[in-house]
Amino acid sequence: MREILFRGKRLDNGQWVYGYYRCDSGKYHFIMSIDDYLDYRVDPDTVGEYTGAIDKNGKKIFEGDILYPISKRPYLVFWHEEDVKFTLKNSRDFCLNFYQNIADEYIVIGNIHDNPELLKGGEK
Repeated sequence: MREILFRGKRLDNGQWVYGYYRCDSGKYHFIMSIDDYLDYRVDPDTVGEYTGAIDKNGKKIFEGDILYPISKRPYLVFWHEEDVKFTLKNSRDFCLNFYQNIADEYIVIGNIHDNPELLKGGEK
């Protein structure tokens, strides 16, 4: 069974918080931290779900992470609404299916919110 976990950037200090996501009245977005079980208001644009996969270094891969694969092009992890699955997209809009068993060929090098420049240019 896949672990259900989210992350988002706290509005009070800009730090990442990991835990359980909830939204009040469609207006306020919170993550209850798995560290202290407190609710923190988060920027809804930064909320991303854990994919259930880890990279080759054992780091959990979340929606919004940027992965560096063997192919030497960074890929963004995103939820594809139409296909109802996690997908990888590079700077040239080339998409790949995201399979949990291929995650060991990638490392997390950042995320779209803290490091958007990693998706520009192509080669690392």
